[in-house]
Amino acid sequence: MAFRRLLSAAVRRRSSAAAAAAAGNAREASTAVAAGPGAIAPDAPAARAPVMAYDRIADAVNARVRRLEHPDPRFLRYASPVPAHVDHTAILEAPETKVTTLDNGLRVATESSLSSRTATVGVWIDAGSRYETEEAAGVAHFVEHMLFKGTGTRSAGQLEQEIEDMGGHLNAYTSREQTTYYAKVLDKDVPRAMNVLADILQDSKLEDNRIERERGVILREMEEVQGQSEEVIFDHLHATAFQYTSLGRPILGSADNVKSITKKNLIDYIQKHYTASRMVITAAGAVKHEDIVQQAKELFKSLPTDPTTTNMLVAEQPAIFTGSEVCILL
Repeated sequence: MAFRRLLSAAVRRRSSAAAAAAAGNAREASTAVAAGPGAIAPDAPAARAPVMAYDRIADAVNARVRRLEHPDPRFLRYASPVPAHVDHTAILEAPETKVTTLDNGLRVATESSLSSRTATVGVWIDAGSRYETEEAAGVAHFVEHMLFKGTGTRSAGQLEQEIEDMGGHLNAYTSREQTTYYAKVLDKDVPRAMNVLADILQDSKLEDNRIERERGVILREMEEVQGQSEEVIFDHLHATAFQYTSLGRPILGSADNVKSITKKNLIDYIQKHYTASRMVITAAGAVKHEDIVQQAKELFKSLPTDPTTTNMLVAEQPAIFTGSEVCILL
């Protein structure tokens, strides 16, 4: 409404100015005629650039702008038409990542967004298929499957029921260099999710009957993967690029290896690679860093503390890029 009034005022001013200019031109013309044909007319005034309506509107708006006597500092920094020159790096980098290393070498990393009502908590482990022996290739993925099959205090069914009661999501995946276990839950259920993760990582039972059942599940998964062109291509890509090394082997291993993996292979892999110094507890969303650190101290006390680092293991089994080519018929 205010804009419309300003526009109307500008149009009226322009009409008045045009009328005045027309009257002046008429007076000059009559004077020249009265002076006669031999008279010399005075110099005409220089033509001025036309003033557009929106120029007058802008002038009217600027005339109404007033600097506040006691402005809110937040307004001046972020919302003023003429903002102050300040460093916005902190805003652009938000949320801040906070990292704490516990006495046992376990690291805790969080990004807080307290306006959120949900959170994701997880455990990232520097343990993937590249750290397997050739005889036990596929054991990293096998371990991932087994950790959801019951602990000393929760059966597999109880684990599923607890996550379902929270309305959460519990999952895991294995890559060539990492294994990750994570849960997505409401903010109020973060402590329960942390408890579940700590339980499966430190107290899984690895029962013989469960191992045999999961062996069949993994073999069927391998058959399904063989029908997925993208998975097959990337497995061949790694095999071609890193020939005769652990990085060149498929994450699931071979069918023969999966059939021969024993409970001892699983336990040995967990004790050697699921160590505190090679783990990071992560949390993002509706979490507070100090709360996650305290929970990690209380819940993850039974992790092995082998000082062997991933750099040491890579030095023992380097994966050298060889480069070659292979033709695949799909």
